[in-house]
Amino acid sequence: MTPGQEKAFGEHWPRYGVNFDPEQTLSFASLFGNDNPVWVEIGFGNGESLAAMAKAHPDRNYLGIEVHTPGVGHLLLKLAEADIGNVRIMS
Repeated sequence: MTPGQEKAFGEHWPRYGVNFDPEQTLSFASLFGNDNPVWVEIGFGNGESLAAMAKAHPDRNYLGIEVHTPGVGHLLLKLAEADIGNVRIMS
């Protein structure tokens, strides 16, 4: 992971990150603050496609799931730079 991606985790995970707890029910309305439809992308890679979709469709919410931490860091940077607010990330 690059230094920029590491910094993105510290600065932007609180806004975009979802700390999943299997003992609790996940409420999309609470997570996003609205009742817009939710699209889930499992394995978003570096997040370029997910960021582009979210920017193009602000009327939809997107939940991205990725295990590759450099990709998560890259997406966090993209979302913050473009001030995209309809994405949440699980890693």
